[in-house]
Amino acid sequence: MGDNRWIQNSITPPIEYYTSDDGVLMGVICVDRLDGTFGIVVLDYNNLKQYQAVEVYCDIDTIDNARVALNDAMGNYVRDTAQMSQLGKPMDFFAQITSDKELSPLFQKLKSDDFFSSARAAIEEISPYIEDRDGNLVEQLQTVNGFDARIWELYLLCYFREAGLNLDKKYDVPDFVLYKGDERVAVEAVTIQRKQKGYDNSNIPNYTTDEMFQKLENEIPLMFGSSLYSKLKHTYENKCYWELPQCKDLPFVFAIEDFHEDMSMMWTFNGVITMLYGIDQRIEQDNDGNNILINSSGKAIVKESKNGQTEITPLFLDRAFENVSAVLFSATGTLSKFNRMGRQAGLGSKNTILFQTRVSYNKSPNAISPIFSGHIIDENCHETWGDGVNIFHNPLARVPLDSSLFPGVAHHYYKDGMLYSDTPHDYTLSSFTWNIKSEGTIDTNNCKFRFTSPEQFQTVMKQWVMKL
Repeated sequence: MGDNRWIQNSITPPIEYYTSDDGVLMGVICVDRLDGTFGIVVLDYNNLKQYQAVEVYCDIDTIDNARVALNDAMGNYVRDTAQMSQLGKPMDFFAQITSDKELSPLFQKLKSDDFFSSARAAIEEISPYIEDRDGNLVEQLQTVNGFDARIWELYLLCYFREAGLNLDKKYDVPDFVLYKGDERVAVEAVTIQRKQKGYDNSNIPNYTTDEMFQKLENEIPLMFGSSLYSKLKHTYENKCYWELPQCKDLPFVFAIEDFHEDMSMMWTFNGVITMLYGIDQRIEQDNDGNNILINSSGKAIVKESKNGQTEITPLFLDRAFENVSAVLFSATGTLSKFNRMGRQAGLGSKNTILFQTRVSYNKSPNAISPIFSGHIIDENCHETWGDGVNIFHNPLARVPLDSSLFPGVAHHYYKDGMLYSDTPHDYTLSSFTWNIKSEGTIDTNNCKFRFTSPEQFQTVMKQWVMKL
């Protein structure tokens, strides 16, 4: 049996996976990045519902020999039941431990509503790999005041794992000290709390375009700014985050999500840009009726108070924020993300249809409008955890962030009053997931649509009977 340190220090990500017929045993083949030889790992399912490495062999000369060795190792493996059952009890996210009075309506839906069965199954799958470092993760996930923040943290963990980032579990503060090879980065999660503590479809805001633009002038940017500024001033043991030994000289990132209203993250994206860089972007029509992109920099964010008006400097143009390397924001880090990721993995009930409508980045030359599309969520989908994540880099950062640490997401850079973006192919700007009660068999292979305009999108959507 090989040295377990080989798994952590030398290998590339697995190139082939194999499972036993019952799914209890897993085998992977990896490549040793140091000498190009192959290695195999056999993993067994322990009582914490985690896959645990039980056999490791390295220095195999060819991929074919690695396959033979893995087949033999899995076939000859004899389970040590006592060893695999001595690790305690797995964490149960859904056993209620909070009072009915404090119970979140969204948690109740997640726990028992068939519409969220795929999200529930997805969270059950990842929960064995989550460590409750501060001892109140499960309790807060179940409460009105803690549900959104804990869902956001779970989502971030899923993306970080997908991105190949490992969590250094020695530290409780900040939320994540991550490493990839010799590179390290610190991340603190931030949420904008919802005004409405419950959840009721009838109370979902229905703003007009003009009302949204009006809110994006000052209200929404200031909302992001207030949450970020509070974190900037937060101290732990009388030290700012970046002064802590575990964060010293590391790039530091605030990861923020907007939960202030249901579906708010679908339209508040520009508020982040305005607050960070003082850039205002909108689509208007010229005299000939053509859509044109208006990009203006140097926008002043105005804060009203009883003492009058105060102009706020955009955060990433303010030296006070030089210790913040970047801000991570996602329009999709919500419960619906877990529902879609679970469904495409084949998890959960099939009694409902998940239909995702998307606004995605249009990479066509001189494109102004994004691409509007929609499709059924099934096992043919290939959504990633990173789809929908935006990372805004601070041009004044004392320690700049290396974008390669966060692959598969959109990176945005500011220079001379302009925002430059590097986005993946078919990247999601915003998304909404319709949960449709199935009234019969639906052939999902023939229910895929692509829309080229908002008008076509609305026409097709009106043909659907949505039962939320």
